[in-house]
Amino acid sequence: MKKFLKTKKGKVLTLIALISIFAVSSFLGYQTLTDSNNVQVTEETVSSEAVEVLKTRKDMNTDERIQLANDVSELDENGFADYEAMNRPTLEEIEEAQAHVDDLNAIYVGTVEIPSINLDLNILEGTTYERMLYAATTIFPDSVMGKGNYALASHNMGQEGLMFTSLYKVNEGDDIYLKNNESGKTFHYQTTSVKIVNYKDTSCLEDQDEAVVTLITCENIYDTTNRVVVQGSLVD
Repeated sequence: MKKFLKTKKGKVLTLIALISIFAVSSFLGYQTLTDSNNVQVTEETVSSEAVEVLKTRKDMNTDERIQLANDVSELDENGFADYEAMNRPTLEEIEEAQAHVDDLNAIYVGTVEIPSINLDLNILEGTTYERMLYAATTIFPDSVMGKGNYALASHNMGQEGLMFTSLYKVNEGDDIYLKNNESGKTFHYQTTSVKIVNYKDTSCLEDQDEAVVTLITCENIYDTTNRVVVQGSLVD
C-alpha cells in the first residue's frame, strides 16, 4: 500500500506538471496577441505532421472517436497514464475535438458547471491524452462524486470560456455543480478557496474529512510554474 501511494503521488505530481506543458505547447508556432489570461490566435504556422494529424481527426466518425477515447492501453494497473510519454496536442487538435464533443455523449460520466463563469463542461473518467481533448478528466481513477476529494483537471487554452481557462475568475462562495449522468443526481458545492500554487504543491489533492471538489489548470499558457486551484465543499 505504501508503495502504491508513493507511486500514485509521483504520477499525480507529473500530471499536474504537464497540465501547463500541454497548454503551452498548444500555442508553440503561433503568432499571438495576449491580454492577461486571454490569448487570441492570429496566425497559424502549424507543422506538416500536425496538419496530417488534424486531417485524420476530421475524417473520424463517432464510433472511431469513442473507440479512441476508450483506449486505456496507456494506463497502468492503478489507472494512471504514463504522462511523461504523452504527446502534446496542438490548439487545432483540441478545437477540432471540441467541435465534436457530442460524439462522446455515450461515455461522459457527468458534467461540471460553474454559473458565475458560464462553465459547463463534460467529465470523462481517467486522464488520457485523448480524453483531455474533449472534457475535464478525473485525476484519480477511483473518484466518486459527492465523496472524498473529487479532483478534475483540464486545459487552460488561453481563450476565455474554453475548458478551464476562466477558472481564475471564480470567487469564494460561487456555486459549483457536478452532475452524475448515470444516476441523474446533482451535487452542489460552494467555492471555499481560489489559489495560485506552485506545480509541486499537491496538497490540494490530499484526502479531506469532508466531500470536496478540486479543479486544476495552469495559471497561464506560457509559464509552467503555477496552477490555478479552485476548491469547494459539498453543500447538498
